[in-house]
Amino acid sequence: MSVIGIFDSGIGGLTVAAGLKNLVPNIKIVFFGDTINLPYGEKNNEQIIAYTKKAIDFFLEKQCKLILIACNTASVAAYPIAKKYVGKKAKLFNVVDPVVDFVEKNFPNNKIGLIGTSLTIHSAVYEQKFLDKKSKINLQSLATPEFASMIEYGFYKDQLDYKLIHQYLHHPKFEKIDTLILACTHYSLIKNYVAQCFDYQVEIVDSSQIMAEYVRQYLGIQDNTDIKPTDEFYVSKISESFEQTVKLLFEKNISVSFLSF
Repeated sequence: MSVIGIFDSGIGGLTVAAGLKNLVPNIKIVFFGDTINLPYGEKNNEQIIAYTKKAIDFFLEKQCKLILIACNTASVAAYPIAKKYVGKKAKLFNVVDPVVDFVEKNFPNNKIGLIGTSLTIHSAVYEQKFLDKKSKINLQSLATPEFASMIEYGFYKDQLDYKLIHQYLHHPKFEKIDTLILACTHYSLIKNYVAQCFDYQVEIVDSSQIMAEYVRQYLGIQDNTDIKPTDEFYVSKISESFEQTVKLLFEKNISVSFLSF
């Protein structure tokens, strides 16, 4: 049985965990949401690197041999250093590279929009990775700094600012795009509304789904529904939002534990 650590600032990474669990139900997930420090998009690189290292230490204590940074912002800010920090003690994945590979393979000539946190967008990491691949993709990126916090606290009770979402998605940058990358795992929770804003005429690239499928292929194991390991969920600050979102995504009562560093 594979034990997989999944790390995010909050509920966004739960979309990766739920997607992976649906694909490979016999894995054991150890999830950590750093809810006391969210949103990561407004933090600096040094802070995010420190948070990521602490999460990695926790996962190694839990004997996780595969660790997923299920947060675009942490993937951008911390992955290269975190990879060296982990060394050969575990396999570390970020959420950016699988999305870049997927888009390059499936939409090589498209005009593509991308939304994410301020740190993710201003890093221009997606642009650089496509450039490194000598890609012809026309990428139009836009920071949506309010989205992650809004979703974190408003999704489970359906209290989202749909007018604000609509306003961002109708930015002139996104005229005539045919594909949109959701470069934050929180955004997966509003994917249906995003598609609606484009009259379902734009392909939505969901980083959570892409990462879950990427890990499934890496594991290369078959489902075994006879094995039902108990997943573990931890947060650095207990919140009703996190607890309710776990119940919504996993469709059962799951206990959430407090983890203090």
